Amino acid sequence: QVEETILLGAACSEVFSGPRLAKVLRPALEHQRKAIEAMEKDEAWEPLSIHTSAGLPAALQEFLNCLEKHLPQAPGDANDWFVNLQLEGATAVWAGVEAVVHLQQALKPEQKECLLGVAQ
Repeated sequence: QVEETILLGAACSEVFSGPRLAKVLRPALEHQRKAIEAMEKDEAWEPLSIHTSAGLPAALQEFLNCLEKHLPQAPGDANDWFVNLQLEGATAVWAGVEAVVHLQQALKPEQKECLLGVAQ
C-alpha cells in the first residue's frame, strides 16, 4: 500500500529516534506527571509551557549550560554570546536574520547596507 506523507522537520527524526528520543522526552514526561498530580490535589504546579514575555522555562538554564560547552571560543569575553530558539523552521530562519541584522547594526551602526545570506 502506497501512502502519501508530509514531513515537517524530518532531519530531527534522523537524530532523535528510539532510545535517544526517549531520553530527550523523559524529563518533559516527568514534568507533566508532577503537574498532573498537583492538579489532582488542587495544588500549585509549574507551568507546562510559558511564553518568554511572561517568564522563562525552568529547563532553560540547564540547556544553556549544556549548549555553552559546544560553542567555539570567541576572542575576548567568552561570555559574549546569545541564543535564539524557535520551534520550527520558518520562524527560526527569520529570527536568525533579525538577530544577525541587529548584531551588524550594533557593531557597525554607520554601515547602512547589510548583505546577508541564509539557508534553511
